Amino acid sequence: MALLLAPGLAGALETGKPFTDYVVDSWDVKQGLPQISVLAMTQDADGYLWFGTQAGLARFDGVRFHRYNPRDTLGVNSNIQALLADRQRRLWIGTAQGLLVLEDALLEPIERELERWGGAGT
Repeated sequence: MALLLAPGLAGALETGKPFTDYVVDSWDVKQGLPQISVLAMTQDADGYLWFGTQAGLARFDGVRFHRYNPRDTLGVNSNIQALLADRQRRLWIGTAQGLLVLEDALLEPIERELERWGGAGT
């Protein structure tokens, strides 16, 4: 426990090092984001970064984006407001119109999940 509290062992930024010395990447619609205003972000167990924007959902593999949007993925509302990757390898997607879950490449509204678990009122 003492090692965790020892000064100088943390991985924080070096106080004397200029911020410009650190590598900074930025992405926008030219690189594949659906829109530049990212409202939610999470990382899944496989290391993918997921971004929720006002114009849809995108997964980033470290090189390129794969966009999910209402035109090509049924059920994805364009306004993604919250994301959560859980331990069961599901991605929970909070939209302006409700909650969705992406599991095994299938996207379902949460109502269907609740039915599978025995209904919302049980």
